[in-house]
Amino acid sequence: MSKTGPKIYLLGWYGYENSGDDALLSATVRLIAETVPDVEMIIQTPKHGRLPPLPELVKITHPGHWFKGQVVLSKISRILRSDALVFGGGSTMADVNKARMNGLRFKHHICRLAKLKRIPVIFYALGLGPLVTQKGKVLAQSMLNMADLVEVRDSVSYDLCKKLNISSPVVRGFDPAVLIAKQFTALFAQKERSDSDIPRIGISLSKSSGTVANQETQQRLKIKHIVAAIRNIAVSKPVRIAGIEMCGHHRLGDGELIKRLLSELEDVCEVELISYRPDPVDMMRQFVRLNGVISERLHAAIYAYALGIPFAVVPYHSKCVAFAEDVGVPEICCLDYEMPVKQIEQILQLQLTDRATCLASLPIEQAYQMAHSGRTAVVDKLKRSLPIK
Repeated sequence: MSKTGPKIYLLGWYGYENSGDDALLSATVRLIAETVPDVEMIIQTPKHGRLPPLPELVKITHPGHWFKGQVVLSKISRILRSDALVFGGGSTMADVNKARMNGLRFKHHICRLAKLKRIPVIFYALGLGPLVTQKGKVLAQSMLNMADLVEVRDSVSYDLCKKLNISSPVVRGFDPAVLIAKQFTALFAQKERSDSDIPRIGISLSKSSGTVANQETQQRLKIKHIVAAIRNIAVSKPVRIAGIEMCGHHRLGDGELIKRLLSELEDVCEVELISYRPDPVDMMRQFVRLNGVISERLHAAIYAYALGIPFAVVPYHSKCVAFAEDVGVPEICCLDYEMPVKQIEQILQLQLTDRATCLASLPIEQAYQMAHSGRTAVVDKLKRSLPIK
C-alpha cells in the first residue's frame, strides 16, 4: 500500500451488519479503488462488527472506549488528516427521533471542520430525510451546502434538496446495489436457480427504530397477520417461506423477529432461514432462489428488483416509499405497514400464480444508467479534488 497517495475517509453505517450498508460500502470501495491511484481508504467500525470483503487498501480501525467521547474524537482526528470525506448512504440523515437528530448534529460538526480544513466533502447514494423539524431542515441545508457534491439515490431526496435550496451540485443517481447485482446476475442465473417444485417466498421484517410499527405489540400483530395469510394459502398451494435476515446486528438486527415468524409457521408450511451474510453478493445469491419477496427492509426490495424477482413493499420508512415510486411498484404491491391478512394473502396469490403483476415498471437497464451516472459524477469530483500525482 502506498503511503504517498491520497487518503479518503468513508463515513457511513459500516460494521453494523446491515446488508444495505454492506452493499454501499462494497460499491464505494470499488468505485474509488478503480479510479483513484495509490489511494488509502479509512473506515472506523465497532470492534466485533462483520464487514464485506475489502481490499488491502482499506484501512479498518476500531476506536476504543477508554473515556467518554473517544470514538467521536478519533473520527474527527482521522477525518482531519484525510484528503477527502465521503459520506455513504442516508437513512441516518433524518430528525425523526433523538438519536437521528444527534447524528445529524454530529455530521454537521464534521462538515464544518472539513470545510475549515478545505477537505472536499462528497455525499454518495444519499437518501435524505425524513426531516420533520425546522431545526433538522436547517442543519441538513447547512450541511449539504458545505458539500462539493451531493449524489442522491432517489427522486424524493432530489426534490427535497431542491426545496431546501441546496447550492452545492446535486446529481440524481440510484442505489449502487443494482450495479453489484448487474455484475453477478448472469452467474446467479446459471448456477443458483432452484429446481424445487415448491415455490419459495422470502419475507423480510424490521424492528429498527425507523420502523413505523416497531413496538412489541405491533410486531406480534404483523407476525399474526402473516401467519394467518400463509395458513390460508397453504391449504391449496404448497409454499416454502424463507425468512430473510437483512441485518445481523446483536441489538438492531432482524434475526429474532424472523426466527419468531418461522417458528410460528413450522406447522403451516416448509420454512428456511436466510441468515445475514456480510458479503452482499452472498446475500443476493440466496435471493435468486426465491419466487417472490415481501419486504419491509429497503434493500431486500432493492435486491429483488435488481434480480428480476416479483416483490411487495411494506413502507415502514419514507425511503421505502421513495424507492417504490421511483421503480414503479404496482399499487397492489405497496402494503399497509400493519400488513393486513387480506393484503398479504393477495400478494402471495399473485407471486405464486401471476408473477408479472408484481414486477416494477422501471426497466432495470434504466436503473443501471442512473446509478452509473451518479457514480461517474462522484469519480469526476474526486479526481478534480484530490492531490493525485
